[in-house]
Amino acid sequence: MRVSEVFAPTSLIETLGLLRKHEDALVWAGGTEILRLRVGRRPELPPTIVSLDKVPELRAIGRSDRALDLGAMVSLAQLAALGEGAVPEALAEAAAGVGTEGLRNLATLGGNLLGRERFGDLFAALACLDAIAEFRGASGSRWMAVGRLAGRDRKPLVPTGEILVRVRVPFDPWDLSLVRKIGYPLWPAADTGVFTCLARAAKGSLYEFRAALGGPLFLRDRETETGLIGKRLPLQRREIEAARQSWRARFEEDGVGAPWIERFLAAVDESFDALRAGVAR
Repeated sequence: MRVSEVFAPTSLIETLGLLRKHEDALVWAGGTEILRLRVGRRPELPPTIVSLDKVPELRAIGRSDRALDLGAMVSLAQLAALGEGAVPEALAEAAAGVGTEGLRNLATLGGNLLGRERFGDLFAALACLDAIAEFRGASGSRWMAVGRLAGRDRKPLVPTGEILVRVRVPFDPWDLSLVRKIGYPLWPAADTGVFTCLARAAKGSLYEFRAALGGPLFLRDRETETGLIGKRLPLQRREIEAARQSWRARFEEDGVGAPWIERFLAAVDESFDALRAGVAR
C-alpha cells in the first residue's frame, strides 16, 4: 500500500478546500468498498487520500416529526441500532443485513450509497422511501432524490466534485415493509442484491406500492407501480400478471438480462403473497 499523503480534515469547509486542491484525491469514509475492489496483500491506492473520519458535520443524526437526517459518515451499525420507530423499518433491516458486525461498524451510509461499481444494500430501500441526498461542492449545496443516482443504463451515477453531506429519509406509515437479500448475503457478486417493497392500503384498496432491486443494476419502474394504485385488495391474478408483464417488458427494453429480471419478479411475487395474506388491510 503506497500512499504519500493522508489528510484528515476536521470540518466540511476544510474538506472541500482539500478536494479543490487535490482533485484526484481518494475520499475515504469507512474504506470497506474501496478495499473490496483492491484485493491483494498490498492494495494499490492513489497517492493522496482525504479521510472524512474527523468531520463532525458528516456524523450528525437529526430527527423531526417528518424526517430523519443521517450524516454521510453514520455507520451502518449506528443506523441499525437506532431502534424501532427511530428509523424506517425497511432502512433499518437493510442496514442490519449488510455483511458482518465488524463490517457494519466500519461501513458508512455514504459509502454504501455511492458505490461506483454497483448499488449498495441500502439503495433500494432509500429510493423506495423517497429519500433525498444533500451534496456540497464549490458552488454550494444541492438536494437530489436518491433514485436519481441511478442512470438511464440502470447503473450507478455518482456526482463528481461534490461531497455527500447527509441523507434525509421521510417518515411515512407503511402497511407492508419487505426487504429481501438476493443471492449470497455476505459478499456482493453479479447475482446478489437487495430487494425492497413498500405498500400502503386505504379503504380496502392499494393506495401506494413501490418495488425496487439494487445490485449490479437498479430495477424499478414507477409506471408499473402507478398502474397498481387503486386496485381492490386482494389483487386479482390477472392484475398481478399484467403488472409482471409490464415490469418484464420495460426491463427487457432497457437490455436487462433475463436472470436479473427473474430475481426481481420472484421477490415481487413474495410481496404480492404478503398482501394476499392480509399484511395490508
